[in-house]
Formats: sequence, structure tokens, C-alpha cells
Amino acid sequence: MTVIPAEWSPHRAMWVGWPSHGELWEDNLEPAQAEVEALVRALAGPGREQVRLLVGKAGALDDARARFADVANVEVVDGRFGDIWLRDTGPIFNADGVANAFEFNGWGGKYELEHDDTVAVQIAAHARAALTPHAFILEGGAVDHDAPVRS
Repeated sequence: MTVIPAEWSPHRAMWVGWPSHGELWEDNLEPAQAEVEALVRALAGPGREQVRLLVGKAGALDDARARFADVANVEVVDGRFGDIWLRDTGPIFNADGVANAFEFNGWGGKYELEHDDTVAVQIAAHARAALTPHAFILEGGAVDHDAPVRS
């Protein structure tokens, strides 16, 4: 039986994508980074979350590490993605820690960005979680888990 925890259930970590693609953000990169930095600091500090910050470009790693060097609960992770909205591209974890990966098609082909279709695999690998691939398209943020789902 598969159990998917409710949205508010305790979890090991919160995965956040770091705005790291200047060519996508253009003049808005620095404001986007400031907003995400504030979110991560609130989650890791007062929120006491373990935050795993996925940085999508190698050139942005040093800056991200420097920004969060003073925050104990933030781990900067080198990864690859196009869009920071990891809730849609990342896996859905079962209560037993298994990561479920779904096919991702760039929101119906609107925004097909390199590496977005590999985010779930990257997160599962970093979390050392078993991965169950599913051969259908699903945006993880399209479903809410407000009570344990059993199948």
C-alpha cells in the first residue's frame, strides 16, 4: 500500500530552486534571488525547515553558498533545471521515503526548458531515495495531498 503524506505532514527537507539563469530572468534575476533568499531564510530560520537549495548552474554555486553560509539548515545542492518551480518537476515522496517521478512536458509545451524533465531523478538521487518512475505526465503541484492517500 502506498501512502502519500498530507501537505502539512512532517518531512525531511524542503527543496527550493535557486534563480540562477540570467538569460531567463533578465533584469529580474537579482530581485528574484532576493525574494527566494528571504523565503529560504524564513523556512530555515524561524520555520526550522531543512532546506535543500537546488542551484541550476555551476556558475551560481559560489554565490548561493556565500549567501547562505550563515544559515545552518540550508544545504546548497549542485543540480540542473530550467524553471525554479520544483514542485511541478520534482518527485512526490511516499511516507516510506520512495520518490515517485512523473513525466514532465513543460506545462503542456509552453515552457520546455532543458533539464526540467530530470529534476525528480536528481532529487531522488541526492536524497538517496528509491525511485519509482511513472509513465504519464503529471505536474506535482497540480495535486494537493490533504489527507493520506492509500493505493
